[in-house]
Amino acid sequence: MISSASDAVPLPDRGQDALRLLDTLGEVVFQTDAEGRWTYLNRAWTRLTGFEIGPSLGSRFLDYVHPDELQHTIALFMAVVAGGADHCHHETRYRTRDGSYRRVQIRAMVIRDDAGEVVGNTGTILDVTASRHGTETIGEHAALLELVSAQAPGGDLPVGVALYGGADRRLRRASPVIDRIAGRPQRIGTPLAHLVELLRPVDPRQRSLGGPWGLISTAITTRQAQTGDIDITVGNGPVLSLRVSVIPYAQDGDDLLALVLADVTDLRRAERRQAGLARLGDHAVSGHDVDSLVAEATALVTSTLDATECELIRLDDGGMPTGTEAGTGAGPGTSPVAGPGTAPAADAAPGAATAPGAGTGRGAGTAPGAGAEPGLAVESGGGRGAGPGAGAAAVSARLAETRYASHSDSDLTILTVRIGSRWSPYGLLAIARSPQSRRFTEDETTFVQSVAHVLTAAIERERAEHELRRLYERAERGNAWLAASARMTAAVLVAPDQVTAFDTVAALARQMAGVDLATVAVPDENGNLVVTTADIAAGLPVGPEALRGLTIRLSDERALDELARGAMVILDHLDLRGSRLTPVPDLPFATALVVPMRITGNAPATLILCNRAGLEHHQPRDHDLVQAFANDASLALELVHAQQERARLAVFKDRDRIARDLHDQVIQRLFAVGLQLQSLIRLIGDLAAARLTAATNALDQTIDDIRRTIFNLQTG
Repeated sequence: MISSASDAVPLPDRGQDALRLLDTLGEVVFQTDAEGRWTYLNRAWTRLTGFEIGPSLGSRFLDYVHPDELQHTIALFMAVVAGGADHCHHETRYRTRDGSYRRVQIRAMVIRDDAGEVVGNTGTILDVTASRHGTETIGEHAALLELVSAQAPGGDLPVGVALYGGADRRLRRASPVIDRIAGRPQRIGTPLAHLVELLRPVDPRQRSLGGPWGLISTAITTRQAQTGDIDITVGNGPVLSLRVSVIPYAQDGDDLLALVLADVTDLRRAERRQAGLARLGDHAVSGHDVDSLVAEATALVTSTLDATECELIRLDDGGMPTGTEAGTGAGPGTSPVAGPGTAPAADAAPGAATAPGAGTGRGAGTAPGAGAEPGLAVESGGGRGAGPGAGAAAVSARLAETRYASHSDSDLTILTVRIGSRWSPYGLLAIARSPQSRRFTEDETTFVQSVAHVLTAAIERERAEHELRRLYERAERGNAWLAASARMTAAVLVAPDQVTAFDTVAALARQMAGVDLATVAVPDENGNLVVTTADIAAGLPVGPEALRGLTIRLSDERALDELARGAMVILDHLDLRGSRLTPVPDLPFATALVVPMRITGNAPATLILCNRAGLEHHQPRDHDLVQAFANDASLALELVHAQQERARLAVFKDRDRIARDLHDQVIQRLFAVGLQLQSLIRLIGDLAAARLTAATNALDQTIDDIRRTIFNLQTG
């Protein structure tokens, strides 16, 4: 019945059920091609390594192997392929997303085609980190028990060891480390339950020492050593991370129970730093914005260094914390904008930590390695003192006064780290500790500097991307202005008159600049600009005709001089003046860009771009592109003027030619005809002579008319 029910399920549904089943497994199920690239991974891959399945597909499995074991893995894989084997079983270390490595056990089967050629691999990956770690830990702790059995002095042991015996499990021997971890002395004969109560985990989800399923009960029941990690806190002290081994054994017929406690707090803190730093770097590479990275970095530093306060203080244009004076404290608040400037310590490398100088209180001092070179991390008490970095001194004073003004003891331990490059600092990462906290160690200083380097890289990347976007957008705007110049030139060349050409220039300039008003004005005899044409954005309660003939008054002598030299001028407002015939409309304009247009042989025209007042407007940007557009317009107008002059010169030449022809041919012929007619008057009678005389007079009048015409042609 089971077989028939299975056969009744459609094949696609059965395939989906199989994939869902594979995703529920705790082991990684994989498949690769002949080149060792992942072609299938189940969800356990993400749980093991932290990498998503989609981006991992197509990458090589060798990319995740630890560099120290890469050659061994390649040799093992090639030996299996060359030897004709079908299976491979080995252990190695795989890289995870946070930069750490997990010990894994790989069982792979080689897939071959009908010809015996390798076409891929399939198999499973099992995480054995915990079991391998537990085995190694128990082995180390068993070796310590041999020292205890050999009656080695307790003070010589590197970890805490406590031996309990008897039916009621009472303390027989303990090393001094046990007393330090427990926070109180453990006396001989003290029951095991007393220590178990002191070592209760902070997180109830962690496996504890006591309880029916705790490490002690399990070790006693199974007669097998048990190991685990727990986090505890003793009194009001900090959280301690312990690696605990519970080892049951017999000695001289007596059943004993050994507790081996190793303080791995520094190791766990280092692991958290490494994981947090790797996660921060991954987010920085992934393109997270700077604000979220700064928030993540401050939270990371605060949690891993047990800092009282961690704050990014932005720098102003002079490299000083905003709202402060050199070497003095300031009120609360940070600037939302980081300005360029010089770093507080000019000799410091990017990301280096600087200090306010030597303090005068109990918390003052220098961190390890601080005096090696300028700009490295140093500590200061209370933010007082004057050191080489005045900006860092202001930071210390600022934190001391704003964050810890209520403290009775003003000695603070403050570490300041510069974010950003030396030439373009972004801010200062300030970390403060209360007087009761320990001083910053060299490892902690290195960690903070590493965080600063990650933030600096992210900031520089964002700045570079912003600059590339700015250049790209500017190039796009430049192409748009060039296309507009081409359209404008073509329209101006065929314009019937100069006013129409000015209309085209103003319309395209306003459209490209994105302003409310574009005008072309020419100066009058008093030096004021008279609006010749105007183009206004849609929706404004005024038309172009209402602006024509208005006068733009320029009262600033400096602006007049700049325009006279052919340079553009930016005006805070546009001062329009009218008359009785042309009143000024009730629509004030501001932020005007005045661009001169030089046209030879004519009064210099001026292109004016402006926005109406009372609204949020940006000044017309890309001034050089606007100037280039105005230059192209000037060139086009000059070309039209040159064409008109050439046509006028051709007319004059034609007039001169016609005048010469009339004078040299027509008048001379008419004068010759008149002489012939006068010579015939003596040969004929009086009646005919009178008629010839009238004809001769008419010819003389015609010659005078032609001469006047020639004169008009030559002078017109």
